[in-house]
Amino acid sequence: MSITVFTKPKSILSIVVALVFIFDANLIMQLFGMSLDDAGIMMTRILGGAYLGLGISFWFINGPDDIDKKSAYLYGFSEGIASLACLAGTLNGAMNAAGWIFVVGYLAFSLCFFWVATKAQG
Repeated sequence: MSITVFTKPKSILSIVVALVFIFDANLIMQLFGMSLDDAGIMMTRILGGAYLGLGISFWFINGPDDIDKKSAYLYGFSEGIASLACLAGTLNGAMNAAGWIFVVGYLAFSLCFFWVATKAQG
């Protein structure tokens, strides 16, 4: 199975979320029971910029030669940290029950990047 089965959908999702974060930061966050103040909107837009860069870079992964093991493990680790942060936010009430979507989604992305690392070169 090619790693693009994961990297292309991850790329598209990252780019779409990034654009929403950049242009209407509260749109997604309100679905999860959060309301952002001015500082939160600014931070979400910065996160959107980072997601946009990552989404574009994921698009150019066309096979194991396009990503190294270290990068795949690092992406997997960061997605795991995001899953834990969302878990904490959901359990402490910062996000509503829909926060579990983030928890499970980030965990799935983390596991997929660890799978990509097993296929990656060097």
